[in-house]
Amino acid sequence: MYFCTDCLLPACLDDAVTVFRDGTCICLSCHHRASALPPVPEAMRRTVEALLAEIEAA
Repeated sequence: MYFCTDCLLPACLDDAVTVFRDGTCICLSCHHRASALPPVPEAMRRTVEALLAEIEAA
């Protein structure tokens, strides 16, 4: 059993993304939360969709 350095909750080996020698780890939940990308702004999404539609039409 390991303890996550971020949330301080216990994590089994299957849920540990990075394991450290001292018995701590970074759990899958904290790793996912830290590495998640922010949502794309709506204006940028519309621009990209319009450009892709133009490329597809050509």
